[in-house]
Formats: sequence, C-alpha cells, structure tokens
Amino acid sequence: MWERIESGVSAKTLDNDYLISIKDYALELGLVGIVFIKNDGTLKIIAEGEEKVLQEFAKEIKKGNYFPIDNFFLIWKEPNHQFTDFTIGDAKDDE
Repeated sequence: MWERIESGVSAKTLDNDYLISIKDYALELGLVGIVFIKNDGTLKIIAEGEEKVLQEFAKEIKKGNYFPIDNFFLIWKEPNHQFTDFTIGDAKDDE
C-alpha cells in the first residue's frame, strides 16, 4: 500500500553531502519526495512509496549510517501524490 512519511532529523553537522546521500538512497528504493535543510538547521524528509520500503528507508536514516544524528522523528500520513521524483529542496521554514 502506498504511504507517506514526514521525518525530521537534527545533527551537529548537516550539509549538502547528506542531502545527496538521502536522495540517492530514496531513488535507489524507488521513493518519491523531497529532502531539505530547514532554516533552523534541521533536516526534513518527505517521502512516498510502498509501506515496507518506507519502513526500510526510515530505519536506515534513524540508524545514523549517513550521519550521526542527535534526534529523529517520523510521522505516517496519507499520501497526497504531489511528487513525481525525489528531489533536494531549498531551505524552508516548513513544508
């Protein structure tokens, strides 16, 4: 079943390399969505795809394999199918 997750991550150092790593992993899994660093310095990830794939995606990010994380949250929502690809966005206050 197609689902949506919205995730936030905080870490001591977040930069464009982390965004690229997350984007590449999401594309590898066939997910659509966006990742960006918010103006407050935290990372926001919105992804849509099959529930099982989203669980794997979130699990890997939470483990901190891409960067050592300080805080992680995950919210499951109904998909709204606004994305056709997985992209890196510009800094925003919120989506």
